[in-house]
Amino acid sequence: MQVHQFLPFMLLIAAASPDNTQHAATDTLAASVTTIRDGVAVHTVFADPAANTVFVRRDASGVVERHARLNDVMIARKGTVTMILGGTIEGGAETSPGEWRGGRIVGGRSQRFDAGDMLWIPAGVPHQMILRPGSSFTYAVVKTGQ
Repeated sequence: MQVHQFLPFMLLIAAASPDNTQHAATDTLAASVTTIRDGVAVHTVFADPAANTVFVRRDASGVVERHARLNDVMIARKGTVTMILGGTIEGGAETSPGEWRGGRIVGGRSQRFDAGDMLWIPAGVPHQMILRPGSSFTYAVVKTGQ
């Protein structure tokens, strides 16, 4: 089955409820993540009770994360990183209900993540983004779940 066979259905959904659609232009997204603090810039693009869409630029590796109730759907826009996925977390702390940060991942696997790639991280899976020194990585993440 070809992708274009799905397009009329997707266009029908957008046409059926134009008041609920939103658009974020690429230049607006790029401008939203120009101010870096502690190696990262984060901009919430869309939010509703079902999902939050965030646009992110990283100039430094991230800390270990685990979300008890949220899935991450990541879409790489620019750059390349190594994702450490799975395993268990040693150390770190619960920073808010169901959200863990810090520590290190033991027994995880490495996955290269390049511009144009998509990555699904189910709720409960430890993950960490590792950047090469001096590099930058830009991506969108849709957080789904409850």
